[in-house]
Formats: sequence, structure tokens, C-alpha cells
Amino acid sequence: DVPQDVMECAMESLEDASFDKMLRAIRVPKPPPVCEDLRTGASPGGALLQTPLCSSSRAFTVNPDEAVCAVCLDDSSEIGNALVLCDGCGIGVHQQCYGLVEPPGDGEWLCDFCQALRVDLVMEKMPPQPAGPRRPKRCGNGKVQCKVCTMPGGAVKETAQMDGGWVHVACLWWMPGLSCADGVRLRSIRGVGEIPRARRQLLCKACQTKGGACIQCDHK
Repeated sequence: DVPQDVMECAMESLEDASFDKMLRAIRVPKPPPVCEDLRTGASPGGALLQTPLCSSSRAFTVNPDEAVCAVCLDDSSEIGNALVLCDGCGIGVHQQCYGLVEPPGDGEWLCDFCQALRVDLVMEKMPPQPAGPRRPKRCGNGKVQCKVCTMPGGAVKETAQMDGGWVHVACLWWMPGLSCADGVRLRSIRGVGEIPRARRQLLCKACQTKGGACIQCDHK
């Protein structure tokens, strides 16, 4: 049998290594600035939708040989569960981790956030409708921030309200009370507004900050 103190030391080392790896996956790489030609482009139609978010989108991505999934932090890639990189922000995700039913083809692939950001940019160019207010931007100021943990960047999915709320897939997995309308594609996350306020008042022992909703170990 392994002594308890040795086991606890080993577990702490594994937790520290996992947390460091998680932070690198969430914060790197940073999304590039949106190219000016998207903001000054011609008609808000199909031609604009086919324009990449950034003409040099490949310049900021990590080396494909060094990419890891921002959800499970694993670098493996296999048939049926390929590791794919977003052409808009460079984030890496597994098909199964991100809810991709079919693998992306040879063309451009955008994560959900970058795809919604492209739609926001198109809507900016459209004239206001005579009746009713303009719908809110789905991507806010264009920067990813999780509504659950408040950490920036990472692999996110949109909330059911489609009002600018995004949640890390990892937070969807771990935070009690969260669910999604489409459990296969992991779309329309529900329950963010019902997260107890007490969870956001806890001090996270990993990052030593408050504000984001924390999970707690059941063992006391």
C-alpha cells in the first residue's frame, strides 16, 4: 500500500501540473484583431461571409504539432475525433469535446464564437430595421469571456439566450446545474442565471481570485 502522505503529495503535483496546462490552453493563443476589410467591406452578403476573420489567421496559431485541445488538454488526434484548429482564433478542440458531428472539410472552419462574431460584423453593415430594436451583439466587444468562471479565451459555447453570453465547454462539464438544449452539438447552454451567488463569492484556491463561480469537492 502507498502511504497516505506520499499519495497526497503525488495528487497535489498532478493537480498543479494540470492547472498550469489548463491556463496555457485557455490563454494561448490570443485572438487576432479583426481585419479592417471586414468592417469596411462591401455588401453584407455571401462574399463578406466568405472573408476570413483575419487574412493572416495562420500566423498566430500554435504549431499544429504542438496543439492541444482546449477542453480536455490532450494532444491526440484520430479518425472520428480529430483535433481541429479554428481559422479565426487558433483555438484547438477535439470533435467529441466540442460537439462536432462531422469533421471539418478542407476549407475554413470557425469555432462557434468566431462564427457568431462574423455574423455580428455583417449585421453592423445592415441598415436598421424600421420596426423593433436592433438585436444585441452575440459577441459583445469581440472578446471571449466565460459567464461562469469569468476567465478569458478558451473553447466556448453560446448560452440559450444568444445575448452575448458564452461558457467554456469545461465549465459546462463541471458546474452543477448547467445543461444544453442540444447535448450532441453542445448548443444553447442553460442554467447560468441559476448558479447560486454563493459560488461566486468563494475564493478559488487555484487562481486566488473571486468573482467566477467555483466548484467544491464533496469530500470534507
